[in-house]
Parts: sequence; structure tokens; C-alpha cells
Amino acid sequence: MSLQPTIHTQDVSSKTLEFLSLELVEKILLNLEFADVSACNLVCRQWKQLIENFHLQARCFFHQYHHTSPFSLASLTKSYQLSIRRNLEDFSEEGKELVEQLDKLIEHRYFKEILCLLKAKLLTETNAFTCENISTFMHAKSVNNASFSPNGRYAVTASDDNTAKILELFDTGRWQVIDTIEHDDRVIHSIFSSGGTSIMTASFDATVKISEFVDGGWQNKGTFKNVAPMKSANFSSDGTRLVIACGTTVRTYNLTDDGTWKVSETIHPTDLVKKVVFSPDGKHLATVCFNFKVQIFELVVGGWKLKATIQHSMCVNNVNFSSDGRFAVTASDDNTAKIVENVKEEWQEKHTILHTNKVTSAVFSTYRNHLVTVSYDKEAKVLGLTKGNWELKGVIQFFGGVKSVNFSRNGTLFVATSNDNTIKIVGLIKGKWQTKATIYYTGRGCVMSANLSSDGYRLVTAFSDKQVKIWKLKKL
Repeated sequence: MSLQPTIHTQDVSSKTLEFLSLELVEKILLNLEFADVSACNLVCRQWKQLIENFHLQARCFFHQYHHTSPFSLASLTKSYQLSIRRNLEDFSEEGKELVEQLDKLIEHRYFKEILCLLKAKLLTETNAFTCENISTFMHAKSVNNASFSPNGRYAVTASDDNTAKILELFDTGRWQVIDTIEHDDRVIHSIFSSGGTSIMTASFDATVKISEFVDGGWQNKGTFKNVAPMKSANFSSDGTRLVIACGTTVRTYNLTDDGTWKVSETIHPTDLVKKVVFSPDGKHLATVCFNFKVQIFELVVGGWKLKATIQHSMCVNNVNFSSDGRFAVTASDDNTAKIVENVKEEWQEKHTILHTNKVTSAVFSTYRNHLVTVSYDKEAKVLGLTKGNWELKGVIQFFGGVKSVNFSRNGTLFVATSNDNTIKIVGLIKGKWQTKATIYYTGRGCVMSANLSSDGYRLVTAFSDKQVKIWKLKKL
């Protein structure tokens, strides 16, 4: 479709909007946030037509919420055909209608952008879900966590039986165990890289193992041995760096051109480290130490430089960065979560969130406009960023202490787990954060973790009674 050379915005009073070329308007709109582009539909008829014809809402949504997505149009199309299409059809009658619409657009230039927007819109507009258990897998001992790959085709577990299991979704719609990663002691953590082609497992046997998807299967590509049991390990958002915390030492590794991992830098925080994470841009990393401190380091010429120390009065449980690296949030047993902001390369405390019991976790949505804190005071608090200030937007009540929380990739839903053995999926209903689905676990163990798939239509849970369960969401 050819663009007209100019438009005359006679529908609006501001003369600054007159006689802009459509090419320029398109560039302007693509640099706006999704909500602002939606508002631009009201500016004039020509802008509305431009937004619709060139799918600018979908493109801005994709850039805002999926800008780190490693998937090409071809790979996302394959995922649509393998699993997403089935997920939508299973979800609701509206999902079936959406599939009919998407099938006609599968060759479209902006198919992946349209797909991501319409999937999210369907979830957002659904006020209540049921969760149907579609697969159950067993370990020999308690399962510590389980999560999906970014494309939703794989899942990985971590168990006290010294193994991590890799699960795959086959064309038949069934999940099966396809591989097992073995350690000599319990596996405390497992995670996919952002590209989904690598898996990291960390164990109390003082090793971290990297498995990569090569020639149709998962192969060990590196084992990192340490002098003490592992406390934490994480990939950078681009998957090219790895950080490992062991005792009072933090080491970063770079992925070299020949596919091997080499030590890059060594950091010595002020105390034993219990968790370490990269910022999404890889320019900062944060350590949680046992001396009630969080330290933020910046990558400069010559190595990592300490930039800030966040002090709590009791044990710190967690730290996370916002997607743009502008904010970080901590969670502590002193009943607080602290938000700090990077202002002109200086980290400043901006807001303290108060609970009446220890704060177990705090996470940002994929786009930094929301964060959730969860606490043993039986509450999950949702805050939103409005004109530079963090304001309380909602409180979700539980009957037991809340242990963990994770957002879906597009930020439309989050899932939280509680000591009362419930799992709640929460989203926006008429502008307010409310519970959309609750799983009441009646097994003999407790909930250890819960993670949504990237598109929010699947959930994987881990339990102390040796079970891993995969659920599909359906409209109630």
C-alpha cells in the first residue's frame, strides 16, 4: 500500500500538526508507548486510518512488551502452528474466532506483532479463568522450581533428587520428558536463556551446568565447578553472559565465538552472597548479601565498580531490575521493599513499600509501569508508576503468607503462590487488579513455584510432594 504524500489535520486545532507526511507521522507514533498510540486514534481521521492500516498499535505493543524477544517471524509462526493456535482454540469461543482471523494473516508482514497484541487483548478482556491440569510429571524428591522456555515449547524443572528434567510439547499436544540433567547433589535452580536455546542448572554440588539445544537435542556445553555450594546463578538478558555467586565471590562469564564460556570478571561483595542478577541491559548487576545489604555494581572500563549499597535492617530475600534498568526493587524480612532509581548514573532511594510481615519477593512487569510485592502478611501489593511516582494500585488478599510472584511476559497477568497452598492468577478487570483464577492445591505437599508461559495461556507449577504440573487456562 502506497503512502499519501501529506495529510492536513483539519480535525485538530493545533497548527503544529498540519501538513505532516505520513512517513513522519508513522515514525513519531512508533516511538510512543502503546497507550499513547491508542489515544492517537482520537487525533484525526487520517491518523486513525494510518494506525489501523499499518498496525501501529500492534507494532508499538510488541516493541514495548516483547522488545527482547529473540524470535523471528518464521520461528513465531512455527510456535503459532505448534502450540499457540491450540492454546487459543482451547481457551474460549472467542479464541476460536481469533484463530480464524490469525490464520488469514499468517503471511502478513506484521504477523508476530498482530499475534502478540491480539493474544494479550483476549486475556485482558477475560475476567475469569479455570485452570485445567493437562500433564503431571514426577521426581523422586521435592521439586524446587519449574519454568517454560520463551517459546513455550519446553519446560525445565529443578529437584532435590539431584536432577533437572527437560519437558517438550509435541505436535500431538502432549508433554513428555525428553532429557535429564544430572548433578551430585540437589538442584536448587534451573532457567532458560532469553533465546530459549540454553538451560542453566545450579546445584548444591557446587556446580553450574549449561545445556544447549544442538542438532535437535540438548547437550552439555559447560560445567563450572566452585569451592562451595551454589547460592545463585543467572543469564544476562541477551544470553551471552553468565553470573555465578559462590560464597563471597561473584564471577561473570562471557560466551565466546567458539561457543565456550570464559571467566570475564570477579567481584568480591562485602559478605556471603545469596542472590545475584544482571540488569536487562547488562550494564549493572546486583548482589543480595547475608549482611542485610544489596549492592549494585556498574560495568566500567577495567571491571565492575560498586555504585550503590541499599541497607535493610533484616535479611534481604530478593532484588530485581526493571526492564529498562532504570529501577531496582528489593524485598526484605524487615517488612519493607525499597525502590531505587538510577538518576544520572547515581542510584537513589525513591520509595519504600510497607508490609506488616516479611516481604518475600518483589518484581517489575515486563514494561516497568507496574511492580508487585508479596509478603507473609498475606498480601500482594500492586504499584503503578504515575508521573514519576509509585502509587498503590491494588491489594490481593490470601489466607496464608505469600511466597513468590511472577509476571507474564506482556505484563497483563501475574501469578502468586501462598503458604495456604493456593496459586492465584491476577489481572486487570475494568482497570482494577483482581484475581482471575485460583488453584487450590490438595496434594500432600506445598507449592514451591509457579510460572506462566510467555503468552500467559499455560502455567507450570512445582510442588514439594515430587510433582510438576502443567495447566491450561480456559475462559470461565
